[in-house]
Amino acid sequence: MAGNECFGEQPGDYLVSERMLWRPERSWKGSGQLKIAALYQGRALLEVQGRELRLAPGMFHITKSGETYGIHQPAQRDYHILLVEFSDRTVAECSEAIGGYQPKEFTRHIYSEETEVSPLLGALWRATEGGADALHLEELSLKLCQAMLRMNRAAGPEISNVVRSSTREYLKSRCALVADYIVSNLSRELPLEELASVAHLSRSRFVEAFTQTMGMPPHRFLRAERLREARRLLNAHDLSVQEVALKVGFSSGASFSTTFRATFGQTPSEHRASLR
Repeated sequence: MAGNECFGEQPGDYLVSERMLWRPERSWKGSGQLKIAALYQGRALLEVQGRELRLAPGMFHITKSGETYGIHQPAQRDYHILLVEFSDRTVAECSEAIGGYQPKEFTRHIYSEETEVSPLLGALWRATEGGADALHLEELSLKLCQAMLRMNRAAGPEISNVVRSSTREYLKSRCALVADYIVSNLSRELPLEELASVAHLSRSRFVEAFTQTMGMPPHRFLRAERLREARRLLNAHDLSVQEVALKVGFSSGASFSTTFRATFGQTPSEHRASLR
């Protein structure tokens, strides 16, 4: 059983979350500049450029572009593995976002318990398993790429604040423009690529700037505005819950009700009934 999620419009930006059933061999090779595999259950034997490496739960493995990559199972058992590949474009954007750092060859193949990368891998795994929307997945993938590049940086202070004082006001105005754009387009899907283009920023730079300016990442701002507008419609109109859900961009009445209840502690129908 396997599932795939693709984000972005550029080839090579792939996120794959899989629950692998028994197979004698699994091979995976992509065109991205940077690739990472994290194991969450079972054990796997990796073969990279003819070299065998054992991967246990909690460990992750990084390869660079062009390296041959195979996964073997030492025993007949299932395993859960997250595979992520980044395009050259994504790596370039993330390099710019952390100060123009140019990635060097990764000196190690196997990593574990890295303070910044491991939690992001876990968040990405949970997001794919939980059916998160494409905007949230892409935000997490960009954060993961930045974390990998920071981990790779041999020396020098980390640059966590990408909004420098000389450009702070400009970025603030661009993010305010995007916020207005989101509010005006709640009823449809808003890919990260589209929002970044409105701001005239790269995707990675946009996510960092928007989060610092608005106090939350784009996907959370979009969800908050959808729920705010949904409450207004429930209060002021006799639209059905399904109609309200579609007007504010939810794919179904069920997903809308679940999100509404998780946020406000009651379903849309219960909220409407409480007003009468």
